[in-house]
Amino acid sequence: MERDPYEVLKLPRNATAKQIKEMYKKLQLVYHPDPGSKAPGVDAYFLKHLTDVTAEINKAYEILSDPKRRADYDRKKEDADVEQEPPELVVSDVLATLDLTDGEEAIVTFKVDNVGGAMPRR
Repeated sequence: MERDPYEVLKLPRNATAKQIKEMYKKLQLVYHPDPGSKAPGVDAYFLKHLTDVTAEINKAYEILSDPKRRADYDRKKEDADVEQEPPELVVSDVLATLDLTDGEEAIVTFKVDNVGGAMPRR
C-alpha cells in the first residue's frame, strides 16, 4: 500500500503549492542518492534505500503539485475514510442481553477491528 503523499512530504493537507515545492526540494537535497554515492564507505543497500525514498518523494510531489491530481487524490481519500469508519458498538446493548441473576459475575469480551477488550460485569 502506498503511503499518503502528504505524509511522505511531511506536509499538512492544507499546504500551499509553494510549501509543497519547497519541501520537495528540501527532501530531494537530503535523500537524493547521487551525492551519497560519491562518499567513501557507502554501501549498495544504503544507495538502494535512498533511491527508493527518492522515488516515493517524486511520486508524492507528482500528485500534490498537479492541482487536478491533488483534488482527485483528496476526494478519493475522503471517500475511503468514510467507507472505513468502524461500526458503532454500544456496550450497554451487549450487557443488557446477559442474564446475571443471583449476583453472578461475568466477563464480557468484545472485539472490534482487531482490538479486543474485556470488561467485568456484576
